[in-house]
Amino acid sequence: MTGLEVARQTSALDRYSNPFNANNFWIPETPLLHPNPVESLPGDLPVSSRQHTSAKSQSFYVADTIGFNQYFDLLASARYDRFSADYHQLALSSAAVLDLDHVDNVGSPRAAVEYKPSAQQTYYLAYGTSFDPSAEALTLTTRTANLGPVQAKSYETGPRSRCWAVACC
Repeated sequence: MTGLEVARQTSALDRYSNPFNANNFWIPETPLLHPNPVESLPGDLPVSSRQHTSAKSQSFYVADTIGFNQYFDLLASARYDRFSADYHQLALSSAAVLDLDHVDNVGSPRAAVEYKPSAQQTYYLAYGTSFDPSAEALTLTTRTANLGPVQAKSYETGPRSRCWAVACC
């Protein structure tokens, strides 16, 4: 089995100014035991910055099962991902522009051995890898733009019943 995956995600986010000051005159204090349920909210808040992110991913994978005999199978797969993100932020008060980009190129192999002592039973031992790009949440900062992806390895073993109906067991 082979496959190809292509995706594009975008995000447009406006950040608002924090109106709180040392005297907290932004909104009237609300008594804890007697709040006013019809108190109006403050007016429109000014936008402090605008952020736009575009992320693209391309993946290719291949998987196969090799049967050695009636008892043992080997399942193997490999996936290659390329994830890229372009981030643009404009601070409206200062007109400062921050442009960042990030690219992850990661391979993810997986393998499993299955032992089938009968038609109703399968026991397996599996290994796999995965990753999450640092820009997966469609945001980058000067601290995260150069971070690599979070990578994980998983090991799994156990039985798997191939019989879903009680009558066949």
